[in-house]
Amino acid sequence: MPTYYEHPQYRLSKENWKRWRTLYKGDERDLKSPQFLYPHSLESKLADPASQQLRKSREQRTSYLNIPEIMVSLWLSYFFAKPPTLEAAEGSTIKLASKNIDGERRSLNRFLRDRVTATYLIYGKVAILADSFGEEVQSLAEQKEKGIRPFLEIIEPLDLVDWSIEQSDPKRMGEINAARQVYKLVGTRQSLAEIPRTYLYSVVRSRTPKGYQIEKYRRLIEDATIGLSVDTEIAGEDSRFELAEEPRLVKIDEVPISLLEDESWLKDLVGEVLRHYNLRSALDNVNHYQGYQKIFVKGVTDTAYEKALTEYVVSLLPEGGDAFAIDAVDTSGLERAVDGALLSCFKIGLNQLRTLPSDSKEAPSAEAAQAERLNTTQLVEATIEDLENAANKALEHFGLLAGEAPGKVYFNREISELGVEQILTIYQSMRQEFGNYPKIPQELVKKLVQKLFPNSEESAELLSAIEATPPPRSPQEAQLDRAKLLQGVIGGRRAAAGNEADQGVGNTDQQVR
Repeated sequence: MPTYYEHPQYRLSKENWKRWRTLYKGDERDLKSPQFLYPHSLESKLADPASQQLRKSREQRTSYLNIPEIMVSLWLSYFFAKPPTLEAAEGSTIKLASKNIDGERRSLNRFLRDRVTATYLIYGKVAILADSFGEEVQSLAEQKEKGIRPFLEIIEPLDLVDWSIEQSDPKRMGEINAARQVYKLVGTRQSLAEIPRTYLYSVVRSRTPKGYQIEKYRRLIEDATIGLSVDTEIAGEDSRFELAEEPRLVKIDEVPISLLEDESWLKDLVGEVLRHYNLRSALDNVNHYQGYQKIFVKGVTDTAYEKALTEYVVSLLPEGGDAFAIDAVDTSGLERAVDGALLSCFKIGLNQLRTLPSDSKEAPSAEAAQAERLNTTQLVEATIEDLENAANKALEHFGLLAGEAPGKVYFNREISELGVEQILTIYQSMRQEFGNYPKIPQELVKKLVQKLFPNSEESAELLSAIEATPPPRSPQEAQLDRAKLLQGVIGGRRAAAGNEADQGVGNTDQQVR
């Protein structure tokens, strides 16, 4: 294999990418490392068995709240409140392939949501590759007859180790001239009786005078874990790499990779996520240590009694010894810190830094609320435009490989400044005032239904049910009703008591008091 290198930007960014990936995936085996779960001073002596035991015990009692995954899911729901629409000719390859665009049974809409947009939000970068199976065909008719067609897949940022972008040709400015992808894959087996073998692949895609060329190399990995992105350096020549297949030449004038790159939406969030994770670990461990009661017994000299006592949570004191109790540590300050860190995570993750606390009885000023909504709306609109452009570039590459006119995808651009989160915030902050106007909550619930169930038959049924439900009575009306009811009950009891007295029946001990 020739000598290949890593791109300088890849070297600079890969540690952050690995960090964001770990926090998003939430694998506790990775999160227990000192990089994420910061060692306490008592755990810092790595050679001390007692220190090691403390660390092990703390790791067992520490759990992780996956806030990055929650944030990404919320933004995906916001971006894809209405699914993208595909504009393509009936019977075209892209139209037929849109139900399984990546060969893994994902539709085009699901691929754009769960693969493209999610990867972009996590890393701030995503590459969409249009590829086709390596079988050679002589015509489009033969291609359709054999069912050979292109498909789309993404290249994770940690797998795209090197690339070259056009910077001189005005017509191709910003297009990719070459790219190298590294990934792990279990080799094909003819029978399940064969031992599974994992290979490390290095694929070089480049634009040449003759067309688009693909070179694929691989080497056997003796001890490999499948499912993790490759983040090891593969610079320089390695004699263990061999040519996996003959270089393939496709007669198109582009490297079919659509690259989108900006800033990660988790970049500012991960610091607060780590703070919350470590504060929560400290709180859980303090509570755990205080969860046991120790009982001491002194004056026992008979060994038979000692054995019976120590079978329980009991310790023996020496002659003349004494026992004392240690008061529990006050964790209220730590609890407030954990709650504050969690609130900060949601403020940062949802880009709502000026949001008031949930228990506040005040509402934000009109100017502050408008600025917050406008900032978030503009950010979402710009991101949707970038995603749409990258997706349509990938469809152009798909069309080149299919030999057909490319389709076009349109993302939902109906982004309201008053999203669901703003409606909920206003509802919580003004819930006291809404009690005086019972019709307002009903109208807000209707708007939430329309937002959460767009173009749905279920939406119409829910709206009809809401309309048929009478609005709740105001507190003043309810209080008046209770007063009337109480007055009627008291009046009725007095009348009943008077009748019994007039008739001279009933024991006074049984009369209504």
